[in-house]
Amino acid sequence: MVLIVTSKVNAHPHIGTNKLPKIISSIRNTIEKYGGKINFNSKLIDIRIEKNKVKSIIISNGNEIFTKKIILATGHSARDIFYLLHRKNIKIELKTFAVGVRIEHPQKLIDKIQYKNKSKK
Repeated sequence: MVLIVTSKVNAHPHIGTNKLPKIISSIRNTIEKYGGKINFNSKLIDIRIEKNKVKSIIISNGNEIFTKKIILATGHSARDIFYLLHRKNIKIELKTFAVGVRIEHPQKLIDKIQYKNKSKK
């Protein structure tokens, strides 16, 4: 299994930055524990398919990585990957539309909700 991670990821996670580092570390450790490899600062250039099965991928430094499984965690704006998958006749399924909303609340209200009136503010 191969996971490609680019340095240009500009995500804004909704789970909270306090939880994210532990979750990402856990995911990485699990992938590596089962023999997966994470390629940082790499871009997926091509997927080689034979008899309807993934044989290998080509990444931006020209390396060919032989694998049977790929995790593509592309987000919503990875048009180059979508075009690659389309050219390779790999089925792409639409995800339902999602939108995030940020609402500003007074700090006093947040403290009350989080600390159940134990805040000194």
